[in-house]
Amino acid sequence: LTATLGDPVPESMDVTAEVMGCNSARISWPGFRAAAGVLLEFRIDVSSEVGGALQRHSTAHTEAGPGERCSVVLRGLFPGTQYFATVALRMRGFGSREWGRTGLRVGFTTDFARTGEG
Repeated sequence: LTATLGDPVPESMDVTAEVMGCNSARISWPGFRAAAGVLLEFRIDVSSEVGGALQRHSTAHTEAGPGERCSVVLRGLFPGTQYFATVALRMRGFGSREWGRTGLRVGFTTDFARTGEG
């Protein structure tokens, strides 16, 4: 993570994925140090590996204040598939349209579907 004065900085690099079955997972990451009153907007990009190439699967969004640990539940995932989730952020209300890289990334594999699930 490259930060300049005033940029939000993660409190740790502890990003986790909790698989919640064959079609969903919860991605959690630490709070970010930022100026008081700043609202941070997060984008979670989810990719899967298909035929040796990463293909974008979906994107999720959430918001948080400085220092708040965040999580988002990803739904509509495919059973028995390896995914990679990457967290990006921008400061809301500062006219920032660009998404910044956080260096937060985690890999996970969804459960295989059992008979009757799907």
